Amino acid sequence: MDVILPWHRISPYRGFHAITRLDALEGSKLELRLAHENRKAGQTPGYGLPVAVVTVSALARHRRLRRGFSGAVTGEVKIMRRAASAAAEDCEVLELVNTDLCDGSPPIDLQEEVDTEFVPPSDLDLFLRATRYYTQCSALLLSYVPVYLKSAWSRDHDATSVLEEEWHQKHEAGARKIEGLIKELKGFYVKVGQLIATRSDLFPQEYSRQCASMIDSVNPLPFPVIRKVVEDELLGGLPLTEVFESFDERPLGSASIAQVHRARLRGGREVAVKVQRPNVERRLMSDIGVIKQFSMVTREIFPVDYYLVCSELEEQLQDEFNFMAEANGMDRIADALDRNRRRPPVQVPRSIPGLTSKRVLCMDFIPGAPLSQLREELKRRGIEIEPGSLAEQVFGRKLLSALTEAFGVMVFEEGFFHADPHPGNIFIRPDGSIALIDFGQTKQINFKFRKQVAELMVKVAQYNSLDPDSEQAKECLKSLGDFAKSMGGVAEASELA
Repeated sequence: MDVILPWHRISPYRGFHAITRLDALEGSKLELRLAHENRKAGQTPGYGLPVAVVTVSALARHRRLRRGFSGAVTGEVKIMRRAASAAAEDCEVLELVNTDLCDGSPPIDLQEEVDTEFVPPSDLDLFLRATRYYTQCSALLLSYVPVYLKSAWSRDHDATSVLEEEWHQKHEAGARKIEGLIKELKGFYVKVGQLIATRSDLFPQEYSRQCASMIDSVNPLPFPVIRKVVEDELLGGLPLTEVFESFDERPLGSASIAQVHRARLRGGREVAVKVQRPNVERRLMSDIGVIKQFSMVTREIFPVDYYLVCSELEEQLQDEFNFMAEANGMDRIADALDRNRRRPPVQVPRSIPGLTSKRVLCMDFIPGAPLSQLREELKRRGIEIEPGSLAEQVFGRKLLSALTEAFGVMVFEEGFFHADPHPGNIFIRPDGSIALIDFGQTKQINFKFRKQVAELMVKVAQYNSLDPDSEQAKECLKSLGDFAKSMGGVAEASELA
């Protein structure tokens, strides 16, 4: 059964479509589509994933906490998870991904120029990279001064549409410059590009669209470099053929820290092998230091405090260099989703015992395609989708339900969750089931905060069930704002309206 699920924009307020086609075994064809229009930007900022996933943005701001709560509270945790998941099912902020991200990125072309970042960076290299970043970003900020002054001095309401168009053109030009700078510098800047692409609540949508191609892959390393890393780091100098029956030279995906190859172990088991780029840690930590310093100097300019965002990224980045920790986190989440269930809501790969080191991770191979590439996959298959059937909505609901249940278990039961569920890490398998990959970023939260998040989800669902203009809704909104502030939020209730 073939499943294709592209997403694309249907309104200026981050509306979403999920379009799927299933070719059943008997040959019948169903076309599925889910349409969901979000509220206007500003009313529900930042909700770019299912409700249970929405919490990831807030949860990711909290540092790892020691695991552990007694069995005495297990029953309460399950009740919380069920209540919050049920609320999430009906909540108006149910969204999966910003659909602009899902135009897909082209397959990796090994004939293109390969990345040479495996060469150890010198102090001069790092200085020149920092200088290039500072000068280009400063010039970009200065280019905004004329339109900013026009907006500040304008008192003519009739000129609003003209100013909006000028801002749009400026964002379009700036986005192209940022994309070019990221592709030139690579390193951690690629992860910044991925953040821009997946967080249109933090960045202008023009920038998110322009950086969408960075979600899935960057230029791959030459295979001889990959072979040497695997043989030295994992096999103790033995050749690949001692452990692997086959090892694809073409990577499945390539990112700023590592790239993944498909392989087959002796004995026939198919696996995915994640290989860290040599000498990448020093370069990336230098890059994040540069970006963090620049964001601190300019933090009063922007409506979003990017310094706090960069500080969180720096903390997360330090965890991503240790693949042993990633393997442990991946296995823990797989165990949590599989516990007492006939079939887990989403599939999670498991690490291969004895074939994991700090820089090489061997895990189950997950067939399928990421959400970010499904639109392109649809085009390659020549499938034209006519939206409108009920079956489309059924499948879209199934997709959202699976992700909501999975993150409900991770957040509310286990208190340990996948903290980077962008479209490139959500897979649609050939049988239509959902899978999560790449557990380099995980977070752990304590029981108190889990309970607060569950209560918040229920309150959001209650508000969305009311007429926004009613007195009851206004009281509920005030209560919601007060509760968010008690959790550590800074928004006033009036700002949530």
